[in-house]
Amino acid sequence: MKYFSRSFVVMMMMTFSFTFFGQNGTDSYFVIKLGKFSEPKAEDFSDLKNLGYIYADELENNEFYVYVGGFGNMLDAQSKVDEIKKLNFKNAVVEPRPSNKGKDVSVVQLAIFGAQESIDWSQLEAAGKLYTATEDENVRVITGIYKDAVSATKRAEALHANGFHNAYVINLNSSKLHFVSSFDKAASAIKPAAIVSGLSPEKDVFTAKGGPALESTTAPPAARLIPRSDPPSINQNIKRQSVKLLQKVLNSLKAYPSEADGVYSAETANAYNGQFVENAKLKNYQTITNSTSDKITGYYMDWKEVKLLKTIANDLSPNDISYNDEDLQSLVWYHKRASVLSKEDVQKVENWDFKIRKGLDALELKDDLYKEMATAFKLTYFQTQVLLEDYFMNKGFNLNQSRILALGALNAILDGSMDVFL
Repeated sequence: MKYFSRSFVVMMMMTFSFTFFGQNGTDSYFVIKLGKFSEPKAEDFSDLKNLGYIYADELENNEFYVYVGGFGNMLDAQSKVDEIKKLNFKNAVVEPRPSNKGKDVSVVQLAIFGAQESIDWSQLEAAGKLYTATEDENVRVITGIYKDAVSATKRAEALHANGFHNAYVINLNSSKLHFVSSFDKAASAIKPAAIVSGLSPEKDVFTAKGGPALESTTAPPAARLIPRSDPPSINQNIKRQSVKLLQKVLNSLKAYPSEADGVYSAETANAYNGQFVENAKLKNYQTITNSTSDKITGYYMDWKEVKLLKTIANDLSPNDISYNDEDLQSLVWYHKRASVLSKEDVQKVENWDFKIRKGLDALELKDDLYKEMATAFKLTYFQTQVLLEDYFMNKGFNLNQSRILALGALNAILDGSMDVFL
């Protein structure tokens, strides 16, 4: 059963803040400088491709300062330096980019890529002068700079009308902007065998799970296709529906005595974590999860909550979770290339979520065993949704957009296993 249309998503126009924060407000962004090179060849740096995005500032006389990555944490940058030096780049050093040396500007983001993805610059160049902003494992391709958000929005609308469907306005500090050089274009064209090539707007189509399918042939083995990642920290300063639903389940278990207010407080976290001690069914599912290995690993598929959710879904449903190449591409899309869903797809993903929750409510009324199973699923489902929302918010989507993308990702993760409740 298909939950999404196959038409390409039209990116909604929006403005949001893209900023790295340090403890003191300065030196909160860091890059790794490899050194100064005369007429460097991109292939000379191919061994570093798996460590981050490689780019360079062009100087005079065909000389370049070559860099790797951009980081909001100096320790993360330093750990990469240690790896880089082992590859014989002995002069590699962490270089801070203080925010007080730049200024807040409005720009238009054209696309976002994984740090190891190849980039089709020939399409992007039609938008005008290009910059990049590297954010740990992601690279934002940007055009601008504009005098204010109004000017940037007008430019974004024009670009959107001319085929740049992912164009939208963001605000960031100019210290993070890098003008795209000829070296950058050559370096990002190096494509390691383990990486799936980027998608072009003309080829993005929706599949049954909501992500775009590649028109290529067989996908690489999943273990190579999808790199590992850790779950995000949960934002404890906002109210949201997913948290409120989680709190209501905890209320029903008498584990959370406070009113369900939608804020993921320390009390909420303690109540949820306490269920792995108090709730025998959930504890049993956790034991099963820990004793088995997934067919694919990486992205949010490595998160313990996702693994647990799949274990419970397989117990609840006669439909096993088994990913084919199309399913894998959907999972990749939600992690690396997600964009705002169309109104039609928003409605479909919300209907999917609503029907599953209502189906679980009905299941709880059958008998005590089904109630335990359904409750365990709800706890894990809402906790996973919260984490996915934070994952997408960390990428710059607003809360409502992140909520929808999280539900879409859940649909892809569960792979039709919950269709029995629709």
